[in-house]
Amino acid sequence: MIPLSVATLLTALVLVKRVWPAALVAAVASLAATVAFRVWAVFPLHTWGALEVPVLAVLVFATVRWAPARLALVAGALLTVAAGCVVLRTNAPFTSLEVVYAVAFWALAPLGAAVVAGYLRPQQTARARDVDLARREQRLELAGDLHDYVAHDVSEMIAQAQAAALVAGDDVRPVLERIEAAGQRAMTSMDRMVHMLHAEGPAPGLDELPDLTERFAEASGARVSLDLDPALAARIPRELTSTVHRVVVEALTNVRRHAPDARLVAVAVTPVGDDVRVSVVNDVSRPAPDAGRGGLGLSGLAGRVAALSGTLRAGPRGDGWEVVATLPVHP
Repeated sequence: MIPLSVATLLTALVLVKRVWPAALVAAVASLAATVAFRVWAVFPLHTWGALEVPVLAVLVFATVRWAPARLALVAGALLTVAAGCVVLRTNAPFTSLEVVYAVAFWALAPLGAAVVAGYLRPQQTARARDVDLARREQRLELAGDLHDYVAHDVSEMIAQAQAAALVAGDDVRPVLERIEAAGQRAMTSMDRMVHMLHAEGPAPGLDELPDLTERFAEASGARVSLDLDPALAARIPRELTSTVHRVVVEALTNVRRHAPDARLVAVAVTPVGDDVRVSVVNDVSRPAPDAGRGGLGLSGLAGRVAALSGTLRAGPRGDGWEVVATLPVHP
């Protein structure tokens, strides 16, 4: 048993925050050895066998410290019971009361490890929260600077379009007016987004998707379909709806940038089991977006989706291109 427990511990140290699979294996192996001794008199507890309890205690600490809450509870309890039952691998003539005392005594080490790990766990959460707050402040500052710089250039573009419209002919004036309107919308969107960031107001969600797809269809001339259950927004968390909205925005932006001649675009947000599936498909295949061009694009979006335990995939589909994100409702 000891070589197995040591190997399990080393595996746990390699896996670090994915320690719970190794912990479950160690707990089951230890309990199996105890049962095997009581039934078939194999795997007796030798002097060196006492090392198994510290090994299990270390796994209890690592599990309670890093594993998800439910898994930490299950694996930690199994490890503690397994460590206490190690003493039963002897032929000592224990009475029933002595068995209870012995098991409780041998379980003290893993119980102490669980208490220490449980004390450190919220401290780690607090540190992570402080780091997130600091990053948020930096992002807000950068967002404000970006707004100021971009607003300056966009306002100049709007002014130039307005001036050109005064002297342009009837055939060109509608184009300039659309450019002016697009610039005004961009300014409004930037103002609204920066305001929401600072005010911590609600981010765009599923309710904004019909308007988003309608504006895209008007600007691009493509036929855009939207498959969206109106009741879906009430069944999923708000942070999930904002990410769904962000996936659709990024996919439509890439269609406009890399496949401007697309005539058909299908947007679908549908529940699939315990997940939400977001897909944006167009009828023109295009190369992958250039990561060197503005914004983080799909790479940044993939990180945001992964933070919610989801997956993001972009690639050819028949003669067209698709972006598909799958997000668990309760990651």
